[in-house]
Amino acid sequence: MFYLLKLGLKMNRQGVFRAAPVPLEEIPRSGDDLNSYLNNLVNDAHNFVNSLTFPSERPWKLNFKKLNKYGEVEVCSRVIKIKEHKQPQLGKAEIQALTQGIEVVDGPDEQEENEAQEGNKEKKKNQGKSEKKAIRTEYWFSRHSVHNLDSENTDRPFIWDDFDDYLFKDHAEHELGYAPTVRQVDKIIVESDWDLSGVSIPGWEIVKVAAYGIHHQLPWPLSERVFPILLILATAVDNRELMIISMPIKIASDIKGTNIKSQESVNVITPKVTIGQYVAVERVLYRPATASDAKPQVIWDMATASDASGNIPMAIQRRGVGREIFKDVEAFLDYVHKKAAA
Repeated sequence: MFYLLKLGLKMNRQGVFRAAPVPLEEIPRSGDDLNSYLNNLVNDAHNFVNSLTFPSERPWKLNFKKLNKYGEVEVCSRVIKIKEHKQPQLGKAEIQALTQGIEVVDGPDEQEENEAQEGNKEKKKNQGKSEKKAIRTEYWFSRHSVHNLDSENTDRPFIWDDFDDYLFKDHAEHELGYAPTVRQVDKIIVESDWDLSGVSIPGWEIVKVAAYGIHHQLPWPLSERVFPILLILATAVDNRELMIISMPIKIASDIKGTNIKSQESVNVITPKVTIGQYVAVERVLYRPATASDAKPQVIWDMATASDASGNIPMAIQRRGVGREIFKDVEAFLDYVHKKAAA
């Protein structure tokens, strides 16, 4: 498919679900190309979130387990190395220029990386010039929590619809209500919306595809960040399972959006805003009551990699990601109680 060449993608075990942003205009809008793209993306993202195991196993490493007022949250991390290199001549210069091969390997953790540093320097000296590859490092963090439904131990028990209504449906709109750093959400105006009529993914139904600019206010003196994303909402056909996929995209500096709160037309990117990158998958899974678990449960897993860009070194950014995604669990469940009481 030509659209795969345009996106610079070669299928591998991470596939199209990766942290590198893709130009918005290169994402298919309809037909077979959109169907192929979403099939690859949904399956890649689902396989990726399924790689999470609890207790954690390599390539994931346990960062910490911690209790909030709703229960235990487990946070893990992993490092992925992306090796990019040009494909051999394809016969058409314009296609070759758009095509890259992508090789994905699991990288070492921070300690292993430091230990191998000296050896890598020597290895790099011996690499032939004909085999030059650009290596991009993705630092991934994951979160796992289990929540009892219909519990008699709380004033207001959680139900499945809490996650469906406030985490899944209108995901970006609700995020403005519970994510403390999110100060504005713009729905990006596109020339034509995504036509899902020809999309068929075995086992899944695509509920929504839309582009957003998510604005985060960082502590002073850091400037505001905007994270342009393609949001894909998918629900399983045969069981209660929801998946929220956020893909990083590149957008034009003058692109317009609709502020979802004021409904005013706005510039998504303004002069004082720094553009960041964000990729994530969240999976919400219903587990029926069993002999050992008297009440049904919701298993909420997520994995993310981000880059706030600007002058914040990645080493500094990585220190705070685990803490922030841990806080998001309590913030969302507080939001659910607030909505229920309204």
